[in-house]
Amino acid sequence: MKPNNQLCLIAILILAYLPLSAQESGKKPYGIANKAYPNPATAVTISWATDTTVTESYVELKPENGDQPLQSYKVADDKVFLYPENNRRYQFIMIRDLKPNTKYVYRVGMEKNWSDWKSFETGSLAQLFPASAVPDRVILTWKDDPATTMAVTWRTDSTINSAVAEIALASAKPSPYNDEPGLEMPNTSQVVALTEPMTIQGKTTHHHSVNFHGLEPKTTYAYRVGNGKIWSEWFHFTTAGNQPDKFSFIYFGDAQVNIKSMWSRTIRQAYKHLPTASFMVHAGDLIGGNMKTGGEEWDWGEWFHAGGFINGMVPSIPVSGNAQHFTESDPYSKLGFKVTLQKNWRPVFSLPENGPETGEEDDYYIDYQGARFISLNSTRFLYDEKHRNRQLTWLRKVLSENPNRWTMVTMHHPMGLERIEKKNKKGEHMRGDALLRELKPVFDEFKVDLVMQGHIHQYVRGLKWDNDIVKRDDTSGTMYVVSVSGPLMMNILSELSGQKRIRKGEGLQLYQIITVDGDKLNFEAYTTIGELYDAFELIKQPNGHPNKVINRIPLTPEQVITGSGENK
Repeated sequence: MKPNNQLCLIAILILAYLPLSAQESGKKPYGIANKAYPNPATAVTISWATDTTVTESYVELKPENGDQPLQSYKVADDKVFLYPENNRRYQFIMIRDLKPNTKYVYRVGMEKNWSDWKSFETGSLAQLFPASAVPDRVILTWKDDPATTMAVTWRTDSTINSAVAEIALASAKPSPYNDEPGLEMPNTSQVVALTEPMTIQGKTTHHHSVNFHGLEPKTTYAYRVGNGKIWSEWFHFTTAGNQPDKFSFIYFGDAQVNIKSMWSRTIRQAYKHLPTASFMVHAGDLIGGNMKTGGEEWDWGEWFHAGGFINGMVPSIPVSGNAQHFTESDPYSKLGFKVTLQKNWRPVFSLPENGPETGEEDDYYIDYQGARFISLNSTRFLYDEKHRNRQLTWLRKVLSENPNRWTMVTMHHPMGLERIEKKNKKGEHMRGDALLRELKPVFDEFKVDLVMQGHIHQYVRGLKWDNDIVKRDDTSGTMYVVSVSGPLMMNILSELSGQKRIRKGEGLQLYQIITVDGDKLNFEAYTTIGELYDAFELIKQPNGHPNKVINRIPLTPEQVITGSGENK
């Protein structure tokens, strides 16, 4: 991920949708239940809902003391989501370059119809995450076989021009790790790191990466990173087995915003629940941002702060979301623009380069103890037709040559998503249900077991659609799950192209624990306070028949946010 040292953090103001009468429609269609999350910053995100008669939305904002003129901001089209079935239009905007430690007043509206004036206060710049000579943002991933390799990346300031990592077999005795002068460490080997400088807004940081090779399967190692004089602490990790075997992992939906204050509790509760997790899957939008910038340096500072030492001990399998991309003008594109993965994605994560385009590290797969995990960049799938065709060709090859018993896919945008509907210059449409039209037949053909998704900031689980090519009953087939782990909620549960839902939920921060054991996959979704919200089992059937699904839904009622913004 590219370091962006713009000194800003975020405050989120959520305006809950209130039902509108026919007389009010289009007149005062704005919620009044504001809630602010005043993280220190020079930026603010404001979101609200209206009815669908609204065609343009604006924010007016100024410092309360009046020393600056009133500023007006128009909401971009790609920040508007329409839900005709509920007569709702959801929009949000991020406003940057605000002054720290300043109280602002704002209102949202259109033409002459405005909400009441509300206020928020930006905070101090002191809580940012500047780089230093001491390694930080240490994170484990894989570039190759999880049984014999492990990759680690970390960050320093620009004074560290060369870096190394040390690794040893883990031991209860401290002697292998003793770094006092004059003492040898015969059991420790050193690997030189690849160092990549990244300069953003005149400030340079260095990102370092090492890929440990030649490791033994099912073995615990200790490692540390540094420059030979300044070191991180020692971390432990355990390699995978080289044969199919039982394992468990954690799956997170979007973290997105207010990561330090609110997502920290989710990842830490998940680790507390399953400290022996083999790895963590992140289904996109790890940080916030927008498709103009793709996220900021402070976003990543909060994300790494939340994960802390967990990232250095439990490997991550991340997939990019729309917030990890930015748009550029492209006259040759049908849409008039192209989407590009942030150039700083690669320095932050060291990932496999086995995708359709060498070196991208956004589409890739990893085999782990009898299961194939495929990470798919759904943002480029939706917005880049040429890349979509390459992805489909690659995906069919990866699935057809898959030797594993289990197959799981992670992608950010959920199957059947219809709310991305853009008209290009030729009057054609780009629809989110391209995922359903073009990906689902491939998943059906190759009997993908589980698809883990995010993006809509809700919990949704289901098996089938009205227009399924492969007809299945309610107890068999591929399971599709959407989840959210961060605090940003969308209380508008739109239909996913006729999906038959088994379990849904709104207004909940969740994490999922998944265990693969022989012919059984056990899936459990927990709230951030550790309460079971959903559960099911997938059981392999003989002769290639679809999986049998056993639902183990708890008695806890489904949680849905009402029109007043209350949880029910």
